[in-house]
Amino acid sequence: MQYIIPSNLGWLESKLRPEEIKLLWNYILEANVNAKPNLVGHLHESLYLKDKKNQFFDRTLIQYCSHYSFKFGNQGDKIPTTGQHQMCLESFWVNRMKKYDFNPFHNHFGVYSFVIWLDIPTDYREQYATTEANDGGSASNFEFMYPNILGEITTYKYQLSEESNGTILFFPSKLMHGVYPFYNCDDERISVSVSYTHLRAHET
Repeated sequence: MQYIIPSNLGWLESKLRPEEIKLLWNYILEANVNAKPNLVGHLHESLYLKDKKNQFFDRTLIQYCSHYSFKFGNQGDKIPTTGQHQMCLESFWVNRMKKYDFNPFHNHFGVYSFVIWLDIPTDYREQYATTEANDGGSASNFEFMYPNILGEITTYKYQLSEESNGTILFFPSKLMHGVYPFYNCDDERISVSVSYTHLRAHET
């Protein structure tokens, strides 16, 4: 008897190096352009980031594209182009969330996206125990949502705490994901997100 498990896409999870985190904090300190009108969440503040001289893209993100393509296939190949094409950042922003803020399930444009948690001020165990968190163990979670082989909706949850700081999740932009609110904490949750896509090469 054989047990057949059909293939499916997944995502990458890793920890950023200290120098990569420092670069992002520097970008955040310089951010001043409002990104909220183009985002779906109920968020305290969202600001666009500038990747100066493509430092973060070249030093960090390219390797995630390569690792993802090796394991799951290059999702950019599904975009019709003629000639060679290359990746570029399409949108790059920081989210600052306060208690009661949330991000409903959504996806992004482009080929790949990521989320990086820079400052998680709460612990999911304490969040689950609050009187306001009557949601069955979802308070403060980040979750992916996708259909299984029967077409039923399932989720994969990340239970966030200080230990999550510096974690990057790298995933296809079309993968649905959302963030639940946290409670009983006046500090901000700070995360960085991006979507990026292929540029069509100039043809002569």
